[in-house]
Amino acid sequence: CLLTTVFAASAFAQKLSGDPPGQSRGTVFAWGSSLWGKTQIPEGLTDVTAIAAGGEHSLALKRDGTVVAWGDNGSGQAKVPASLDGLKVTAIAAGRQHSLALKQDGTVVAWGHDGDGQATIPAGLAGVVALAAGELHSLALRSDGTIVAWGNDISGQATIPASLDGVKFTAISAGNWHNLALKKDGTVVAWGHDGSGQTIVPSGLEKVVAISAGFMHSVALMQDGTVVAWGSNHLKQTTVPANLTGVTAIAAGNSYCLALKHDGTVVGWGDDDEGQATQTADLKGVTTIAAGVSHSLAISSPGTDSSTDPEPGTSPATTKFGVSVVANSGGGVTIESVRDGSPAARHGASVGEVIEKINNRPVNTPDELEEALAKAPATFRVTIGGESFVVRP
Repeated sequence: CLLTTVFAASAFAQKLSGDPPGQSRGTVFAWGSSLWGKTQIPEGLTDVTAIAAGGEHSLALKRDGTVVAWGDNGSGQAKVPASLDGLKVTAIAAGRQHSLALKQDGTVVAWGHDGDGQATIPAGLAGVVALAAGELHSLALRSDGTIVAWGNDISGQATIPASLDGVKFTAISAGNWHNLALKKDGTVVAWGHDGSGQTIVPSGLEKVVAISAGFMHSVALMQDGTVVAWGSNHLKQTTVPANLTGVTAIAAGNSYCLALKHDGTVVGWGDDDEGQATQTADLKGVTTIAAGVSHSLAISSPGTDSSTDPEPGTSPATTKFGVSVVANSGGGVTIESVRDGSPAARHGASVGEVIEKINNRPVNTPDELEEALAKAPATFRVTIGGESFVVRP
């Protein structure tokens, strides 16, 4: 359809190289505990755009909007419902024994263990743009910035505090019995179980661009590419490695953490009894990470080894691409990459579909993109239609 430019954000980006021989785009890697086969990647699984690591199972979202699940299926959590056949899924989340999927129309499907109502979607839930799954509860972020919670509420984790009424959020994360939410102003709120200080947000914490909640700890990614962690430290999960910078995404597991660096490599710390915090040395070109109870997942796209990419705050490489964002007449968002003034690629979708992530945050509307760009580090990774760029606002 015709493009009506209601918003435009310009940036420079270094386009990463194409597919090398012998590896497909969107390949999933797994490490850590192999119990129940949760780290045994299904044969032929490629073109993956999102991943989720649960208790003993794993989920993958493919570019065509289909979901693949593997690992423990004792509660049906690894059996994708037939009701999703033919429907396009835009986001996924995995809890201890349940799974969530966000459909293109903004509604949610859940399956697996439902002993506490964690897989029973609240009536009328719609307009959802992001999901999070905890131990026995679930969260949904709606397009109006409000949060809906359901499932086990033993520590108040499924009850949105009254103090948050009217507050607009941009991201959510569910731990075992606590939650984190990122406000539009870059500050963080937390609620639920606080036995180890995991819901006591450090004083003065601001300019946060991503959040992740673990078992009894919490992690935040700062605008400058550094990481802050708080809560339980009994296995050093909140002891962030010295000099860790250039981070573009984070994931909190049961008692460990993962960080994705700008160069496509992964750093882990905390509990490593099953090797979940120690990825293989040859894992490069990573674009997405996920942490479960005792296993980890990563998406590696060939050609995204960005070892020559600039650290946040430095100048980008010589080869530049323009990236512009416009809204189309149908209310959707189109992202166009331009090289030397000529369109190189164009990718579009409806507003209800998550088509873009900046620092692992979903972006669905021009306003959300503008906000994400404003809060992004000096350089950051952006994936457009499966192609990775390092962008400088």
